Amino acid sequence: MMADAQRHLDPPAPARGKGTRFWALLLLSMLLLVCSALAVWVLLAPSVRAGLAGQEADGLRAFGVNDDTDSGFDLGSAFRAGADTDMSTLGAVAAVTPDSGWWITPQVHGGLLLRSPDRVLIVEIGIATAADAGEALERAGADGDPLRTETLANGARVQHVTGDTEFTAVVELGDTDLLVEAEVTPEGDLVDYRPALGTLLESVTRPAG
Repeated sequence: MMADAQRHLDPPAPARGKGTRFWALLLLSMLLLVCSALAVWVLLAPSVRAGLAGQEADGLRAFGVNDDTDSGFDLGSAFRAGADTDMSTLGAVAAVTPDSGWWITPQVHGGLLLRSPDRVLIVEIGIATAADAGEALERAGADGDPLRTETLANGARVQHVTGDTEFTAVVELGDTDLLVEAEVTPEGDLVDYRPALGTLLESVTRPAG
């Protein structure tokens, strides 16, 4: 009788299985959280680092444009700079010398993102294959804007389409095609920035040496 009474008074021992499942689920949740954070870092780190590496042009310095279209989002490139944050012309395929006040940001694919001194005109410059360059010009002219071809004072041949708010050009530097795409923010008018675009294109050259 005493033994039966003691069994009724003593609470049952906790099941070991429940405690094990709790810690296993907690560990799994932590692993998933770490993996998610790592995935976000891999995707965003190159762009964040490139953004922090932006520099203001002084009107004298040339910035290099690299052909790095195969950099991808691998873990190695994410933990490195992910972009030529120095934007040196050493080893670059092309170079551009913006006027003073332009803000230059390196891109993970090796190109450059440029903003005019008033930050209204946005220009992206990068290396493109002949096929990609042709497709870009075709898309730009889809609304009926004419394709024009001319030779710049620097000797480079350029094909371009100018719309109401966007500008697309392909600058031919020997066997290299440089794709230039520009647009203005809503408060701007592209017509007002055509001289600035022309000056920018005239500054595009092959790096010395």
